[in-house]
Amino acid sequence: MRSFKPKTGPFQEGIYYDLEDVENIASDELHRVGLFPSEPEPVQVERFIVKRHGITPDYDDLPVGVLGYTKFGRRGAEEVVVSRLLADERSQVSERRINSTLAHEAGHILLHGHLFAMQPPTRTPVMFRDEIEFGNRRI
Repeated sequence: MRSFKPKTGPFQEGIYYDLEDVENIASDELHRVGLFPSEPEPVQVERFIVKRHGITPDYDDLPVGVLGYTKFGRRGAEEVVVSRLLADERSQVSERRINSTLAHEAGHILLHGHLFAMQPPTRTPVMFRDEIEFGNRRI
């Protein structure tokens, strides 16, 4: 991992991970909670989020094009939300999209959640400016 001072964006610090760093972090964390598969098979991503971060992902109505999000606070990740439309679809494709969305959000938590804990962003990321309402939530 390398850190740098970004020219743009909401954080005062930027981070860069090599692919090998990402693989090692993910493997280490899966081993840590006993979910690293002994042979190639799907990873139980939702269970990983629950065991590693103590967060049970929730499913809610999200705007078109938003598959999920993670809400961060001073202590790190507080909430992971996935589109209810994906869950309601109940197809093999939607299950894959749910798992990839959960893995994406878990990656946010693992790889740069510390940025939120160290110092809140100097400005709200564009996607969440003006506290966008998602279903019955304000983030």
